Amino acid sequence: MKTNKLHIKNLTLSIPKWNWILLTLFVVSNTNIFAQNQDSIPEQASTNLKFPFPDKENLSSKDESQRFFDLKNPNNISEEVEYDAEENVYIIQRKLGGRNLGTAIYLNPEEYYAYRKKQDRNRYFKDRIEAQSLLNQKPELPTLSREGLFDRLFGGTNLELNPQGDLDLLFGYAWQHMDNPQTIESMRKRGYFDFDMNMNVNVVAQIGEKLKLNINNSSMPSLGQQNTEKIEYTGNQDQVLKKIELGNVGFPLQSSLLSGPLSLQGIKTELQFGKLNITSVASIQKSQRRTITLQGGAQYEEFEIEVDRYDENRNFLLGQYFYDNYENAVKDLPIIRSQIHITEVEVWITNRTGTTEGVRDALAFMDLGEANPYNSNFHNTSGLNIPDNKTNNLYASLQQNPALRKQATANNAALALGLQSRIDFQRSTMRKLRSTEYDFHPQLGYILLNTQVNPDDVLAVA
Repeated sequence: MKTNKLHIKNLTLSIPKWNWILLTLFVVSNTNIFAQNQDSIPEQASTNLKFPFPDKENLSSKDESQRFFDLKNPNNISEEVEYDAEENVYIIQRKLGGRNLGTAIYLNPEEYYAYRKKQDRNRYFKDRIEAQSLLNQKPELPTLSREGLFDRLFGGTNLELNPQGDLDLLFGYAWQHMDNPQTIESMRKRGYFDFDMNMNVNVVAQIGEKLKLNINNSSMPSLGQQNTEKIEYTGNQDQVLKKIELGNVGFPLQSSLLSGPLSLQGIKTELQFGKLNITSVASIQKSQRRTITLQGGAQYEEFEIEVDRYDENRNFLLGQYFYDNYENAVKDLPIIRSQIHITEVEVWITNRTGTTEGVRDALAFMDLGEANPYNSNFHNTSGLNIPDNKTNNLYASLQQNPALRKQATANNAALALGLQSRIDFQRSTMRKLRSTEYDFHPQLGYILLNTQVNPDDVLAVA
C-alpha cells in the first residue's frame, strides 16, 4: 500500500491539472489493481511537459521570474481557510464539490498574511486595469437598424403605397383680333398662353401595421369634400398609447344633444390607463356652424359682412328715391311695402368688348328723373316724389334742344344748358346689356350685375 501511494503522487506532479483530477479518482478507486499488477507494468516514456507550470499547492516557490501558463480553476473548485487556535496555524484546503482536493496547506500567521497580501494586491491592480479599459471603450449606442427595433416601433417591415386618382394638364394658345375703330392698332391683336391643371389624387401609405399615411388632394372639390392630409399611428392592445393622429382629425362626442366640431386640423391622442380612457385634441377648426330659423314660412338667418369684403361695383340703386325708402320697404319682410313696380328697364355700360351689336354713342345724365336734382339749375316742377321724367325740368330742356341728338354738337348743347362734363353728364360709347347679364328688383329698384364694373366705366339705365 505504501508503494502505491508513492506511485500516485509521482503521477500527479507530471500530468496537467485537468487530467490529474480524473486520473486521481480513477487510481484511488483501483488501488488493489495497481498493487497486484505492479510487477507487470512495463517502463513508460517520460511524461514531462515541454512548458511545465507548478501546482497551486506549492506556495513556497520563490522563483518569481519563472514564466508559465496559469489556467484558472473551474467554478466547482473552491478554497476554504480555517484557523487552528491550538497550533496557531492557518489551514488552506481546496475542495471539489464537497470533497477535499489534494493535501491541506499549513501556514503560520506571517506566511498567511503575506499570502493574503499578495492576493489582495493582484486583485486590486486587476480591478484598476479593468476599470481603465472600460473607460477607454466607446459606449454602444442603439441603432435603428438593430434587429427587432423597427418591428417594435411600426409592427413590421412591410411598406405599402397605393396611389389613386388622375391628373389633367390643359395647355393652349388664344389669339384675339378686334376690328374696333375706337381701339388703337396695337391693341386690336393680342395673343396669350392658356395653361390649367386639374388634379384629384388619393395616396394611402402603410408602414408595418401601426403607421398609416393618407393624403387626398383635389383641385376641384365637390360640395362637402375637402383636402385631407393625415398621419395615424396605432399602438398595440396592451400599450398605454392607443392612437396618435396628425393632420385632419375628428372629435366626435358620444351624445345626442351635443355634436363634436368638424374639419379640425391638429393633433389627437388616445391613451388608456387600465379602465381609464383619455382622448385629447389640440387643433384649429376650419369649419363654421350656422343655425337656420324658419318662422311663418320664411327663413331667418343672422350673418355679418365685413366692410372690406363687400362685393362692390355690382349692386346699384336706380335712383335716390329707392335709397331713401329702402329700409321702410323691407322692414316687414317677406311683405315689401313699395309704391313702385318697374315693368321694364334697359342697362347700358361702356363698350370694352369690341362688339358692334347694340352699341350706341350716348349721353348719360345724373339728375334725370330725380325729385331733388344735384344741379341747382333744375328743380322739381311737378311736386312728385317718385322717379319720373317729368319730376324735374331737365327732361323737358333736353327735348327742346335738337342739337343733343347730333353727334357733332351733343357735347356743346349739353354744356349750354349749364351742365358740367363728368359731373352732371358723361358721353361714352355704350352697349346694351342682355337680360341674362343682370337681375333687377321691380319693387326695391336695384340691379345686380353678373360681373363687376371697372372703376372708369359708365353705367346708365333707361
